[in-house]
Amino acid sequence: FIEVDRDSDDPGLRLRGPVDQAISPDGRHVYALSLGENAITMFERTALAGLDGADPGAHLVPVASWVDGDNGVAGLDRARRVLVSPDGTSLFVTSDDNSTLAVFRRDNDPASAGFGRLTFLQNMRQGQDGVAGINGARGMVMDPTSTHLYVAGSFGSSIALFSRAADGTLSFVEQVVGGSNGVTGLAGISELAITGDGDQVMGTSVNARALAVFNRNRSGQGVPGRIDFVQAQPITL
Repeated sequence: FIEVDRDSDDPGLRLRGPVDQAISPDGRHVYALSLGENAITMFERTALAGLDGADPGAHLVPVASWVDGDNGVAGLDRARRVLVSPDGTSLFVTSDDNSTLAVFRRDNDPASAGFGRLTFLQNMRQGQDGVAGINGARGMVMDPTSTHLYVAGSFGSSIALFSRAADGTLSFVEQVVGGSNGVTGLAGISELAITGDGDQVMGTSVNARALAVFNRNRSGQGVPGRIDFVQAQPITL
């Protein structure tokens, strides 16, 4: 055990009802998602500080918070999941209650004064601007090249595919829906994972009690990042 950070010790932490966390690929920053505060709090992580008891509370140092409704930030209301892209330049947040996907740019330059800080870019919502597949948005996964983001739509038994532009914004591409085109195992889907080589996307579904497996298009032909259903493996205990 190293330390514990509580909102009761410092209300400015915006940590009431923490539900998820994400760590930047370089290990320098931790982002904690607060359900009670509708906020993200960024911590700077110092690898060696606070480990020997000489400087307690110094391992994670709060730096800044972003709150839904402040300075144009949206998509943090009732948020449940947070993800940092593999290249460290984006951060994404989903809300199953609101069926939204919030997109932030992350300063990934260690030499920058704003290293690790976030800039809000967009909030995508089910049924708006052609966006589909994120009804009850929960788990997310991004391919190793940080080009495609996949979002689990737990209420819609679906997986949505988004492509990321050079400026960090997302564009909806398409969705895969359980019960269509032979796809099964997506009822209540909540979590996603991708293989290290980027060849397959997998999702776990509570209601279906299944692990759904998809092959991912990396051929350069057809729709980039598209996933094609392979099988739904029942999970029995």
